[in-house]
Amino acid sequence: MNMTHLPWAGWTYDPRKQTLKLTATPERWSEAAWVRTIAGGMPYEAVEGFWIQRPWTSSEDCPVGSAAGAEAVAAEPVRPTVGIAQFFAPDAPRTFQRGTRAYSHTIRVPGAEALKERGYRLSLGGRVTGFADGQPIHCWNEAPDLRPVCLMAVELARVAFEDSPAGEVLVEWRN
Repeated sequence: MNMTHLPWAGWTYDPRKQTLKLTATPERWSEAAWVRTIAGGMPYEAVEGFWIQRPWTSSEDCPVGSAAGAEAVAAEPVRPTVGIAQFFAPDAPRTFQRGTRAYSHTIRVPGAEALKERGYRLSLGGRVTGFADGQPIHCWNEAPDLRPVCLMAVELARVAFEDSPAGEVLVEWRN
């Protein structure tokens, strides 16, 4: 079974069954001190989100290639700097929270060689909600020699996996 992943997203390929399982698990930042600092005085019960792996690139697609190449990129010790976060208010329905449940989808992909020519995209849709002061993005920096960590406050209405070359929606979840 081949596998590649970021800390929160990845895929596994089962050559015996010729299936590819895509997964993405939102990170839970509810207890992190740096998130409390970023949130300011905004009350929240939970914070879930995704890091933008390469926030300063012009392409929305992940590089297509072998699992070994993807693992090398994921192994680089790069501190995440930009995240998309949902701040769930204390009175918000808990059904919208994912908790530890991953978004996952399994598809049939005949032959591992076909994986080298395909790409998959996690597509997020919704609206920017902003923080208590009305600003959409807040940043925090623990030291002047490090890049700041920034979060964009959003309300996700749609999460989907897409076939990158074709743009076909493979599966989607809606709130």
